[in-house]
Amino acid sequence: MRKIFAVILTASVFFICCDSRADGQNPVKKLARGIVNAAIGIGEIPINIADIEEKEGPLSAATYGTLKGVCFFVLREVVGVVEVATFYAPLPGTLERESAERDWGYGPIMEPEWVVK
Repeated sequence: MRKIFAVILTASVFFICCDSRADGQNPVKKLARGIVNAAIGIGEIPINIADIEEKEGPLSAATYGTLKGVCFFVLREVVGVVEVATFYAPLPGTLERESAERDWGYGPIMEPEWVVK
């Protein structure tokens, strides 16, 4: 029984890792994206503060930029955990190709795909 389980597990890992698509979205990339986004999602706060400061000034950055950063931080963390938990399965509403509509797939749930652009 253990040998059968080991063979099935090995075959599953092989097929997941070898699932290559023309657009580069696959389960392994989804897992990596989820880990990175969950690990450094806190980066959304200073990134949003800097973006708002550049566009609207320091007062707006201190208030609106901070609140926007905290909201995107929480969202990024949740999306990262969901992508890690479901890396093996395609999800609805993901963007598989840049010019395509959202459909079932391994693409990002949130844009931009990564915390750091």
